[in-house]
Amino acid sequence: LKSWIRAMKGRPAAALPTEAFFSNVPYNTSEEHLREIFSTAGEVANLQLFRKNGESRGMGVVTFLDPESVQRAVQMLRDVDVGDRKLWVSTHNRSPELERGGAAPTVPTTSSKVFFSNVPFDVGEEQLQM
Repeated sequence: LKSWIRAMKGRPAAALPTEAFFSNVPYNTSEEHLREIFSTAGEVANLQLFRKNGESRGMGVVTFLDPESVQRAVQMLRDVDVGDRKLWVSTHNRSPELERGGAAPTVPTTSSKVFFSNVPFDVGEEQLQM
């Protein structure tokens, strides 16, 4: 956390993320329960659970009052059990292009890892590698 804060020194306050993306939450988890979990990392200003047709999609965005809380949430809460599922938490930066309805910017990467979530429990590793 301290190295992250040092790296961010001198950047405008608007550049520091105050939001964290979360996923892999059981669909029956309430916003109140998620708010309790995230409040262990810092004061929660807002929590939005993504929904489709009124039903939870098992993911969302939490907004904290300060950027340090976002980093604490990522460090403390990633892989915490929520309803027998491992919570995924990462920093969330809103893109100005996305806010205006444009396409997300392309980010070059050398990683070969892909993140996915909400896979049914009965799906095996062999099926994922197909």
